[in-house]
Amino acid sequence: MDLTEKFLPNEKFLKKYDDLTVNRKAGYSIAITNLRVFISNKNEVWDIYSDKIDYLGRLFTPMFSWWWQLIFIPISLMTLDGTKWVSALFILLSIARQQIKIETLKIGVNSKNWNITKDNETLDQISEDIRLNSVVGIIRKDGKQILEAEDIGKTPSLKIELIGENESRPLASAWSFAAMSFLFYYVSSFGAGTGFWTFFLAVISIGFFIIHRDRKKTNEFRGVEPKPGLMLQGYHYILKYFKIPIIKNRWSFMFYKRTIFTRDLGYQLCCIFLLIGLFATYANENMIPLLTTIIIGIPTYLIGRVLSGIPRSNKRMALRSTGAIMIGLIIVIPCLALMPMYETASVKVPSSYVKGDSGNGWKNVMNEYDEYGLGLASTTF
Repeated sequence: MDLTEKFLPNEKFLKKYDDLTVNRKAGYSIAITNLRVFISNKNEVWDIYSDKIDYLGRLFTPMFSWWWQLIFIPISLMTLDGTKWVSALFILLSIARQQIKIETLKIGVNSKNWNITKDNETLDQISEDIRLNSVVGIIRKDGKQILEAEDIGKTPSLKIELIGENESRPLASAWSFAAMSFLFYYVSSFGAGTGFWTFFLAVISIGFFIIHRDRKKTNEFRGVEPKPGLMLQGYHYILKYFKIPIIKNRWSFMFYKRTIFTRDLGYQLCCIFLLIGLFATYANENMIPLLTTIIIGIPTYLIGRVLSGIPRSNKRMALRSTGAIMIGLIIVIPCLALMPMYETASVKVPSSYVKGDSGNGWKNVMNEYDEYGLGLASTTF
């Protein structure tokens, strides 16, 4: 079908974009005129008047469809009492579906939204072309005024100050619910029926992690600093009270043409270590792997926090390093003290001595092994 046949008498073609993904479906094209936007594939065509567009902006959307959650979550629940690695795999896939997001351009009208996916340069160009046809004018009429391209320069410039969304509150909530979920899981190893609360609190924790990630990506996309939390506000108040200058912790370095912030790198490495230790603990039903990764991960995070303070005076860096060492010792020393308690000691008769009715008289009748508290205590019969 030739779209020019649908053009109005005063309508002029501007540009066409091919090979786009719209609402997770490939094979779409977008044609832009001075009045309308045409979104089409082989099966359907939408024509949208530029002055009818209610929303035009960039956002992050999950790469995979929501119905994958309907598959992964029930399977992970059904396999909790069976093969633990299978259950852990589907839990990871369920989390990954929420965490793996792509940047899209959303075009919204009163009755429908279109999420367009392509490289950032193409999305920027599409957004710019559409805005040339739908600009809020000096005089409003029916909500919007359509201006010609040569009139755009006559619109007044408006300066606004954006305040970023708070990132620390959802992150703290996420780790708090994760700790409570693990506590209920630990209690269940003693035989208590706390499986529901373990899963319920874990889901809440994942939700807060997703909220934190969305807020962080939104702040980065808008180019604004996050709103400080209560602890950071109190810390800044103390510094201002003693007339100590506030320096941002954003030291970074380049790696393969990418800027790496040491604070974020330390946090991400710490999360990777803890995640590995958690799944190893879940698979082996023993706390030693998690305690080991805590001993490795927490100092890694603290090193990133210390290095993020560069550049500072020697006194402030020394104070910063001393504080990190004290926090590390408070966490690491108890973990080292707890590890011997989870090492089991037992005496086992070698299988070569168990020969049944003949031989040395040993006979294997029955054996039983029960473990409690992820290796804290065990009974063997």
